[in-house]
Amino acid sequence: MGDKKLHVLFLASWYPNTNNPLLGNFVQRHAQAIVTLNTVTVVHSASGKHNSITSTATSASLTTILNSTTQGIGKYVQYIKLMVFLINYCRTHSVNVVHINVAYPMGILALLLKLVCKINYVISENWSVYQHNQFVQQSVVFQFINKLIFKQASYILPVSAQMQAQLQHIAPYNKFEIISNVVNTNLFEYAVTPYNIATDTFNFIHISTLDEAAKNTTGILHAVQLLSMLTSLKFKLLIVAEVNYGYLQQLATELGITNYMQFEGPLTHPQVANRLMQSHSHLLFSNYEGMPCVMIEAMACGKPIIGTRVGGMPEIITPQTGLLINPKDTQALANAMLTLMSTYTNYNTQHIRNVALSTFSIDAIAQKFTAIYHTVK
Repeated sequence: MGDKKLHVLFLASWYPNTNNPLLGNFVQRHAQAIVTLNTVTVVHSASGKHNSITSTATSASLTTILNSTTQGIGKYVQYIKLMVFLINYCRTHSVNVVHINVAYPMGILALLLKLVCKINYVISENWSVYQHNQFVQQSVVFQFINKLIFKQASYILPVSAQMQAQLQHIAPYNKFEIISNVVNTNLFEYAVTPYNIATDTFNFIHISTLDEAAKNTTGILHAVQLLSMLTSLKFKLLIVAEVNYGYLQQLATELGITNYMQFEGPLTHPQVANRLMQSHSHLLFSNYEGMPCVMIEAMACGKPIIGTRVGGMPEIITPQTGLLINPKDTQALANAMLTLMSTYTNYNTQHIRNVALSTFSIDAIAQKFTAIYHTVK
């Protein structure tokens, strides 16, 4: 890898904005990692009252360009203006490589820039629509455009081996390298949470969007009910979410488990880190996933995790870092929670932290991306 600081144009199909502050937050964290070694310009779109393109310099090395679009035909006119803007921007700002984050729709712009400005691009991908069983259900036009975007990429950088296997159905002859989501290991610090099985309350935590189709949060509450009947050990489950969780509170009442439940949110990122550090274990009961950031954040705090055999979770959950179960198996989740409580002191929490440091830290991820950039620029 060369020593030259590259200028990376970050085309983000998903990115946090005023309408949706959580959208693509994992993409934003990739940008924040990459800027430690490179100059980054992030380009993203969001709905607004007026059509406009605005540029904001966060630092000497990080600039954000927001393409604000109204609804209707004006939205498509604005995207044409953005195309012209980016062609001029690349020519006047010495862009070395384009990095697409979530291939569609920003990959269309990357195709244009490759054709007109001769700038190669790479793709980071985390969207579940590219799971083979979902992709083949999309429109013929969607499939055609996406296959073209992926085929022209110099590298495809899925967040997990499972995602790579799915993308290889779309782009079987491309170069691949797995580069996971990133965690700020300075914010999500190693924290030892003592536990005496005879006297202490075991603190589980679940942090998510509460998207029921993906996260199966109601299934978690049913598992809590089963666990309460399985053991007399003391435990609590804290659910942290940005969205309204009133329906879960109602379900907890109906299941008779309010004494085992806590709800909180929305919280700032530092507050989320604090709650994770105070917990004993984070759990997900997902039906499908990419590489969930919250699980690697929990690992950075030294917490054993419970997850399902979907997405990238089987790649990070080993006997040393936690417990894997099948999705939708509520009894298995309850059993896993009990097993973790019973064996918690057997886990080497410093080892869990070290796995996160070596694999998901800002430095590790920035080095991996930068090495790829130097091969394709």
